[in-house]
Amino acid sequence: MLLNKATLKKKFKELSNETKILNLSSSQISSIEEETFSDLTELETLILRNNKLTEIKTGTFFGLNKLTKLELFQNQIYMLDNNAFHGCPNLKILSLFYNRITEIQASMLEELNNLEILELYFNKISVLRSNTFDSLVNLHTLHLHRNQIFEIDPFVFQRIKTLRIIRLSGNQISKLDPVLFRGLKNLRIIDLSLNNICDINSELFEGLENLEEISLSNNKIINLDTRLFQGLKSLKKLVLCNNKITSLDPLLLSSCSCLTELDMRNNDLIYLVKFLFRWDSNNVADNALF
Repeated sequence: MLLNKATLKKKFKELSNETKILNLSSSQISSIEEETFSDLTELETLILRNNKLTEIKTGTFFGLNKLTKLELFQNQIYMLDNNAFHGCPNLKILSLFYNRITEIQASMLEELNNLEILELYFNKISVLRSNTFDSLVNLHTLHLHRNQIFEIDPFVFQRIKTLRIIRLSGNQISKLDPVLFRGLKNLRIIDLSLNNICDINSELFEGLENLEEISLSNNKIINLDTRLFQGLKSLKKLVLCNNKITSLDPLLLSSCSCLTELDMRNNDLIYLVKFLFRWDSNNVADNALF
């Protein structure tokens, strides 16, 4: 179904410029004309999930100055035009997961200076380029898990100083540049599980003194540099299960005074060091201990 102003009014006769929430989920919508919603000047939430949309054109959401939440997940979107979200400068939550997006460019996300949560998981993105998220200066949550990412520019996150949660699990990442998270002092959660990571540079988490949770499970890690977690005084949860780690240096977690959960299950540990006894023994199960 083509959605335009006429079909919108026909489907929702009670619509007025005072409407704040509009739910168009599961409506068989395949395309939307420009400025279809421009009369809904008070709209705050627009739900377009589970339709048949394949692209978002510039001008689709023009006039929605008060829109703060936009749900576009579970469509078939593969293309976002340049400045696709022009007309909704106050958007805070953008949900684009479960689509077919292969690439995200900076030009697609222009004017989203107030965006706080961006959900792009379960798409087909393979590369993250340097300036992709530069305009998202208020973003605090970025979900990129379950894509096909194998290449990440070292500076792709550098402008997002507000970032608190980043999820990159379930991709094809094998290498991480040591400056990838540099300067992101507000980071609380980093999820890098279910990738192809073998080696981690000792500087990767440097300066992230507010980091509370790291997940590196289900990778191919064999060794951990003694300096890797140094200075992470706020770290509470560290998940390293399902790797190939053979030993842990006693100094590895020496500065992680807040750590309460360590998961080392299903590695190749051949002996225990004393600091492991601070945690439940179940969290070192399925190793080669003797």
